[in-house]
Amino acid sequence: MTGSGAASIGIASGVAAVSGYGVLVIVAHVLSPARNADFLVYWSLLFALIGVYGGLQQEATRAVATAEMLPAVPLAPRRRSPILLWSLVVAAALTVLALAASPWWRSSVLVGSAPLAVLLLCGGGMVYSGHLTVVGIMSGRRQWSATAVLIGAESLLRLVIVGAAALAGVGLGGFEAAATASTALWLLMPLVSPTLRSAIRAPADAPPAQVVRRSLQAMLAALGSSALVVGFPTLLRLSSTTAEWATAAPLVLAISVTRAPLLIPLNAFQGVAIGYFLDPRRGRAAAMVRVIGGIVGVGVIGAVLAALVGPPLMGLFFGPAYRVSGVVLGALTLAAVALAVLTMTGAGVLSLAHHRAYAAGWLVAMAVSLGLVFAPMSLSARAILALAAGPVAGIAVHAFALRGTARAAGGSGGRSAA
Repeated sequence: MTGSGAASIGIASGVAAVSGYGVLVIVAHVLSPARNADFLVYWSLLFALIGVYGGLQQEATRAVATAEMLPAVPLAPRRRSPILLWSLVVAAALTVLALAASPWWRSSVLVGSAPLAVLLLCGGGMVYSGHLTVVGIMSGRRQWSATAVLIGAESLLRLVIVGAAALAGVGLGGFEAAATASTALWLLMPLVSPTLRSAIRAPADAPPAQVVRRSLQAMLAALGSSALVVGFPTLLRLSSTTAEWATAAPLVLAISVTRAPLLIPLNAFQGVAIGYFLDPRRGRAAAMVRVIGGIVGVGVIGAVLAALVGPPLMGLFFGPAYRVSGVVLGALTLAAVALAVLTMTGAGVLSLAHHRAYAAGWLVAMAVSLGLVFAPMSLSARAILALAAGPVAGIAVHAFALRGTARAAGGSGGRSAA
């Protein structure tokens, strides 16, 4: 990856982070804390669903990057269907299932939202699956400038629409629609970008059945990651009473604020990381140590700053009703570090095409966190415990898989030398 490519992705990630913060600030100042808590559940569900579809991005990146490194092998014409087509087919099928099951899950999580929120949520997620697939294809091709433009433009558009909704005086439903509308931007971008036009036609590197199977495996793993990275407020909602949740908005905002500086850039860089770990010029283990060491160093500094200056900043940006203690903010930031490390170990495992180990790590993390979120503690205590312990368990699973691969490679090298 060139310096200009890294800079463009970094800028786009920064734009996405600032835009996300902007949305949260705007909504917090317009809605009451109780209604804002309902919006944060919708926001969490939307990005959890987008996170699940993120498996399509990761698989598209892996498939394209791998194909770029291998000699061209012609496929039969019937096998040359675009990657994007099969991503949308998978997303459409899952959307139908989610809508069919909505009578069972809507009443548990979207308590304060209108029925239209279900259509917005499922439809927006399905449309965004195309955005993610295109980003994955361009990442695999190392087309960083176009990737950055799409990521940054979509985030900025969301902020602009939410700002316009606030000026129009909308309520909860209006903000839910505004937060979802920008998911369709990628449908317009090919009109002005030859790179995107090429990406939407990029052929799959395998027969359709294999493409669908790999995509579903990556999405299964992404289920665990999205539940922890952006869907955690939904898990908290499931474990909270109505009275408890009415006062939960400050904690939920604190969770988002403390993790966004690490996780938004890392999620944008996942495709970059997979390509980085696949680069034969670098040792995979050394590359991972460098990346993880940097994450931990930045995270520890961030935790100290969050504990010291976080409380007044929360009050400044969101209002006095949203002040959270420095101890809670520092602990949440350290928990975000564990989640960021899990994200990178997952990218390392996925770069080896070990889809099962990748999925296992995230699903174990989700299971541990889900169990702890129902622990008999205060809301903030169980949130911190679940957010920290789950990722540590997932890291252990990924580390075991990576260690096994290293041993196998070492054994093969030893036999070859002999």
